[in-house]
Amino acid sequence: MHLETSFEDEESPKTKKKKAEQAYGQLIKRKKKKAAKGMDHLSKLPDELIITILSFLPTHITARTSVLSRRFRHLWKAAPSLQFISPKLPSLHHLIALVNRVLCHRHPSHSLFSLHLDLKYYGIDHIPDSSIRPLFSNAFFLSLHHLTIEGSDLFFTLPRIFSISSLKSLSLDFIREYRLETFPSGFTLPFLRKLSLRLFFIDSARINQLVSELCSLEDLHLEIQGIDSLSLSSQTIRNLELIIVSNSSKFKTLELFLPSLESIHLEKRGFFCLHQSLSGIHLEVPLLKKAVIFLSVNDLSHLSVENPKAVGALKKLLKCISHVEELSLHVKDKEHDGVPVCLGTRKRMPKFSNLKRLDVGLCFHEYNIRAVIMMLHNCPALESLNLKFYEIRKVGRSRKGRQRKEWEAKLLHNANGNYYYVYLRNLNLQENRLELWKFMGNQEMSI
Repeated sequence: MHLETSFEDEESPKTKKKKAEQAYGQLIKRKKKKAAKGMDHLSKLPDELIITILSFLPTHITARTSVLSRRFRHLWKAAPSLQFISPKLPSLHHLIALVNRVLCHRHPSHSLFSLHLDLKYYGIDHIPDSSIRPLFSNAFFLSLHHLTIEGSDLFFTLPRIFSISSLKSLSLDFIREYRLETFPSGFTLPFLRKLSLRLFFIDSARINQLVSELCSLEDLHLEIQGIDSLSLSSQTIRNLELIIVSNSSKFKTLELFLPSLESIHLEKRGFFCLHQSLSGIHLEVPLLKKAVIFLSVNDLSHLSVENPKAVGALKKLLKCISHVEELSLHVKDKEHDGVPVCLGTRKRMPKFSNLKRLDVGLCFHEYNIRAVIMMLHNCPALESLNLKFYEIRKVGRSRKGRQRKEWEAKLLHNANGNYYYVYLRNLNLQENRLELWKFMGNQEMSI
């Protein structure tokens, strides 16, 4: 005790003052940290910015902000975008009732920019007209611009949907035709610029009638299944994405009369390849600049180099789009020993006078590499070339007795030491053009 007292007495008043200042400084820092943690930065934001932030979240989440304070009680109702995605409700009727309540309590001064309904958790049963009528009536009065509905059969609600004249984009995930006389017609939708439809067993004439009536349509996405032909005509469409789903050779005819079309994405899914089942094709697309073609084949017995119909349909398809500047051609065979894509002799190949960028994905066995080489001879303006090898998964003998090694890639090894892809660019330069011809010459010699 005597030692401690003497030790304390040795400290000078200056030292004690310094320690006290340090302790006080640390206390102030701790208080500032606590204040920073508890500070409400969100309340300092203006209402317009908070509403914009809430519009990026699903509606059943933004509704929870109403309990934060009096200020947030009604802010979520003014969000320009409403997203009803996977709400935990017992049935589809409860969800529709919830959407109706939200739209009814929305102030008319807050126009509705977009509405997204995800109904796939409730099955694909059609929605009764009595329950859906108030929803689209409210959407009409709120000047809805963008509507997306997924996962439910919407055939019986189409007249209600197409009566919303303020729509600028529309995406419907599932439509199956039951009665031809009920398919909508006579709806102009003067502001609609983007349309996405997934159709099952809809008559081709009905589809063309609907598309031709839309006077401002620029972007069209169609996924069709269960029809044998398709004919589209429009003066305004610039971008077309067409997906044909078929597990048989039923689809026969494709006709497109689109004078303003600039880009097309054509994809075939199913058991049969498009250029095997397609017997008639006619495209009038004079302004087309970019074409992307995806084909999938799962049955080698129906497609071979000896099949003149398949070869002729693919050549005709390429001839209709031979004036494009960008071309992507991809043929995948996931389960068998490689699909031979034969395009005939070099003189009969279409000439791609304007083609600048070529992207080809194939199983590059000897038939396919020969077909691509013939294409390159007819591309005088080519600037870049991208070849991608799709490897066949199954190993073994094919139905015609061909060994697996006959379907291996015939591409030369690239700079990375593999033959899965070849990419050449700046082919407008003389040295790069010579490299392309050298590459082609080596391929011809190996074949």
